[in-house]
Amino acid sequence: MDQCFSLKSEELSTFNKIRIHLPIRLGDLGVRELSHMRFAEFIGRSIDEILPLLPQTHDDGELHGKLNKLYVEDWIEENCLMSEHGPWSKIISRNESALGYGINLAFTSMCNGYHTMIPDNETNLSSSDVLHNDANLARFTLNGEIK
Repeated sequence: MDQCFSLKSEELSTFNKIRIHLPIRLGDLGVRELSHMRFAEFIGRSIDEILPLLPQTHDDGELHGKLNKLYVEDWIEENCLMSEHGPWSKIISRNESALGYGINLAFTSMCNGYHTMIPDNETNLSSSDVLHNDANLARFTLNGEIK
């Protein structure tokens, strides 16, 4: 940062140090370390890559996924997107699943970080919130919508 902006980070106030890392869309610089984005990137990419593998039912019929239905049932579960326990409950509960462990760790870390930043009087979650502390519904709202 010192080289890019001709600023010495030790001379900045705590407030300005925090503002540097806020997103550009909020009027700040958007400078972030990759380690701060790793959990969100992992959740987003993992789930973006898993969804096309799964068979899905739409109004115009069933769309076959790229995996054989038997493999999906063994790996995640059949109709996991409609599961009342969340689409990732089976893969997270399997102790030998590195992907399940990663989803659980990343999502839990994101939620913990979010909940430490919000004021105590704003702890009520709505059904459209994505950071709701249930890794089985990672990237889904409590209503089951993908965000």
